[in-house]
Amino acid sequence: MVFPGALGIGARFRRVGWFGAFVLLLTPWYAAAQTNGTGTGTVSYSVASTAYPRNGTLTVAGQAFTVTETAPPFTDDPLQAGVSIVRAVHITELRIRIDALRQRYALSAFAWTDASLTGMFVSAAHISQLRAALAPVYTAAGRAQPTYTDPNLTSGTFIKAAHIAELRAAVIVIE
Repeated sequence: MVFPGALGIGARFRRVGWFGAFVLLLTPWYAAAQTNGTGTGTVSYSVASTAYPRNGTLTVAGQAFTVTETAPPFTDDPLQAGVSIVRAVHITELRIRIDALRQRYALSAFAWTDASLTGMFVSAAHISQLRAALAPVYTAAGRAQPTYTDPNLTSGTFIKAAHIAELRAAVIVIE
């Protein structure tokens, strides 16, 4: 999905040409529909949707505009202990956000054991993989590693809402 927007070029730019007015930084996630003109007008732009937060700058006639996009909320947030069921979508959302963080910090892609979680139950292995994939991001960012409830999950460990909540919090802090 792409989200449109527009910037007005006011009267103070009437005598100023704004040919090549856009300097796109931290892209290619947004683009200008019109990149030159003279005088009062509107410059349209679009922003592609994302699974993680990001910032960029548009410069129009020498004036900088910050474009900020936040990540979508996590599904079933907050999870409630004893009430919420941990589902594959919770793991998938974390994978997407962690993959984006790994890319941001120039880390290689993580090889998830189960590429698709369709029809699968969430297991301790999935939580352990998320933790293992996130750890190098914290190292690359020079941050202390997050702490987790049940740090050494083993096969057959009951997955708790806290396991997902802790990973979500760890992802949000570093985004």
